[in-house]
Amino acid sequence: MSICAVVRCDRDAVARGLCDRCYARYRRGVSPVAPGRGYAVAEDKKRKRAEMTRRREAGEGIADIAAAVGVNTSTASRWLREWGVDVGNRKDVRPVNLWQPWTRDDIDFAVARTDLTPAERAAILGRTVSAVQELVRNMRED
Repeated sequence: MSICAVVRCDRDAVARGLCDRCYARYRRGVSPVAPGRGYAVAEDKKRKRAEMTRRREAGEGIADIAAAVGVNTSTASRWLREWGVDVGNRKDVRPVNLWQPWTRDDIDFAVARTDLTPAERAAILGRTVSAVQELVRNMRED
């Protein structure tokens, strides 16, 4: 039986002189002799680690780093966390949770102070205008 025609592939040939793995790469349009994932090699991963760490500490975004290095964004983020590099959290991007239970004093203030606009009442109570308007509307219906 013959072996795969690809250099440094010692598997048994199946179709067109290629093994199953090399033939699958050939069918997908990927060269069977093209280098595989470079980050699987220890030296390449060390080089990528140094580059990714340097870029992140310089303030570059994770998606930009991942694109430059040639890995998925989630992989880059996971690696940076494993290496102890600050990847940040997205709490500063998320809006503040404005939902909070209404206290009796807040309800009385929102309903009774008709001399103030809903926007002024909302600012004093630390709520949105629509929340104050909805509360007043619901209290008047009851």
